[in-house]
Amino acid sequence: MASTDWATLLDQGEFPAALEAWRACFDADVDSLEATWARAEIEERWGDFFFFGREPGASPHFHAALEALVPPGVMFTSLEENDRRMEAHGRVMNKLYALDGSGLPRAGNDGAPHPNARLAVPPPLRVTLPEAPVVAERREAVSRARETRIQQELPAAALFRDAGHWQHHLLGQMWSDAGGALGPLLPDEARRAYSWSLYWFGLYNAAWSANLPASRWDSDGGQELLEVQQALSVLGMRASETVCPEWIDALLDGGWEEALAALHGQAPLEHFLPLTKLLATVCRAAGAEEAAQFLMPNS
Repeated sequence: MASTDWATLLDQGEFPAALEAWRACFDADVDSLEATWARAEIEERWGDFFFFGREPGASPHFHAALEALVPPGVMFTSLEENDRRMEAHGRVMNKLYALDGSGLPRAGNDGAPHPNARLAVPPPLRVTLPEAPVVAERREAVSRARETRIQQELPAAALFRDAGHWQHHLLGQMWSDAGGALGPLLPDEARRAYSWSLYWFGLYNAAWSANLPASRWDSDGGQELLEVQQALSVLGMRASETVCPEWIDALLDGGWEEALAALHGQAPLEHFLPLTKLLATVCRAAGAEEAAQFLMPNS
């Protein structure tokens, strides 16, 4: 039977072939409960292959699993069906939140594989030790704190340290747009831009969580952080194909004055408009209005 084909292929780790067999099996009714449940299993176990193998690439499959588990606009009349899907949804979402900016699972996460998963290396059993944090977690926390401290001390970040949560949200979006513009030809630099986006959205999320001064009716920043992580996952491990313009490299390093000097009085290319807007925003925050007008004459 066709249904056995996709299940067998899935157990063998032939994920693309399993998905093709699934399409053949449910060609006439891909939106049925049985079909979407099977699709969710394929995508989650595919994502588990990357997640528990500590390789980037899990995010798009986990997103596909979530969409299959809770298709837009679908309401489940069966309480049992709703409960089993919500349980699976929570398991997948927990693993998505465990991914870091590079698409890898953070150390010490409590992500659980799909019940039917057949992993080459089963995830280690977690033992709760309430006395002290695991050494790896503590090291990661120290590393993250150090990176954040370095980032916030850079000139382009220090100007906005006390700018308020909405400015931080705006910067998060601007850097996300910059990552999108850089991605096609400069994925290495796009990853650096997305790192800035995560930094600013992270500050916004912290303000929201404290409810000072963010309102509980505003976005908590979680969806924005998830979207940036997904964009990073799509980039994969590709390397940049061209040489990055000097001014963009300087801006990514947090040096707005160096970025401005590297332009040598020449207007940036239209393709890099999101980064031009960013540099103009930083110039205005630094009081360099003339430079900002040079960069964005009509703003």
